[in-house]
Amino acid sequence: MPPTDISTLIESRREHAFHSGLPAITGMETISLSTYFPEGTQYFYGYPAGQNSRFFNRVTPAVEELISARSLVCAGASVRPIVFSAAAESEVLSLLRNELGVSLVENDRILRLPAIIGPNIEGERRNTLVTQALRGLADHGALVMAQPYDDATIESRFQLPTDHTIWLNDKVHLRYMIPADYLPDRYAVFRNGADFARYAKKLPIPCVVKVSSSSAGDGVLICRTLRQLLHAQKEYAGILSSILVQEYIEVVRNFGIQFGVPHDCRLPAEIIGVSEQLTTPEGEFIGGIVDPGRLIPEIDGVNDLLLQVVLPAVRGSGWYGVGGFDVLMDRDGRFYITDPNFRMTGMTPYLCEARNGHIRKRIVSFTGAFRGDMASFRRAIVPMAVEGSPDQMLHIIALTRHGHTFRMSGAMLFDEDAEVAPSAARLLRAGLESKVFEKLLKMVRPL
Repeated sequence: MPPTDISTLIESRREHAFHSGLPAITGMETISLSTYFPEGTQYFYGYPAGQNSRFFNRVTPAVEELISARSLVCAGASVRPIVFSAAAESEVLSLLRNELGVSLVENDRILRLPAIIGPNIEGERRNTLVTQALRGLADHGALVMAQPYDDATIESRFQLPTDHTIWLNDKVHLRYMIPADYLPDRYAVFRNGADFARYAKKLPIPCVVKVSSSSAGDGVLICRTLRQLLHAQKEYAGILSSILVQEYIEVVRNFGIQFGVPHDCRLPAEIIGVSEQLTTPEGEFIGGIVDPGRLIPEIDGVNDLLLQVVLPAVRGSGWYGVGGFDVLMDRDGRFYITDPNFRMTGMTPYLCEARNGHIRKRIVSFTGAFRGDMASFRRAIVPMAVEGSPDQMLHIIALTRHGHTFRMSGAMLFDEDAEVAPSAARLLRAGLESKVFEKLLKMVRPL
């Protein structure tokens, strides 16, 4: 059962919902992690590696380093970000600040994990080194982590109970938070991958198979044929956590709704913004679209449901912070809430920047790589990424470097749909590698 019985709180909120007229935007001038967390918070946008802490993560260590750096643009005045060493390399930070004009937190407020935890450290060795570092780096009761370690040796460092956050992030518990009329049908739940692999009875096809605790499309397989379903059973046979099999939705639109629940209970929960998500055919999240001129569209009552029912109930269970829900729209215009993300997500920084007026054009976010030395990077990429310049078509929020490989989280700026394909092609020619640009060249429907 859920902590503080969220399902009971949900039902109580539904009885009194949709009459208070809460606005989607509270009128706060600056939106950041500091808006929602108390002063002194130390935020680590990181995940346990492998299958540690009841979570499935197969993102490479090099990309995890980059992910941690995204908090540097949205930490705000009172939150200290924790990042991997490569995310805070002095030359890279200087390039972002002094050459590109990116607004980052001050160097003395950045908490760095030891340089020994590099891209060559994987799996349980990586988890061991990170938890050891957090014991020495994080203050008691100050740490917030995207997906916390289930480790008694650092439990006292966390600000929120780890079991609570882990529970909220587990897709299997979504039914306790979201009314059934907003959920896809659930066909089966398996205790682990071994149980799923042994299951011999017929399951509806098409269907979606999900590892219940994962992120960014990890652990998601869309099965349109029996052969694909059998492959999923084999692929996930070694998964230790639960497996869901649920209804396949013929998706027309895919939204990410980002929300904030302030630690100060006098302030209302709010929708930070809405992005349209880009995914691969297999369901992997690769980027998002943000329109600053239409940052919080109404999505058929989903906003009201979250603001007046779900988020107040979650707050009543003792949780606060930033997070998001993935929302799908089918061909009939029906909306389904599919994944809970009670953590900062890849779109949180961009939506905060859009709310704060730092992003004024429409954007498509991406994770990408550039191969070359620093001189090549300055020649090919920097002229397109200087903030406020007439030639700016890139907005970079995070950057790491290993040898002659630069990795970045950024966004392509555009005004009109007609600019998208030519701009994506130009960035590919400049040497930027990204699944997003490849997808944009193939898209027919306007953004």
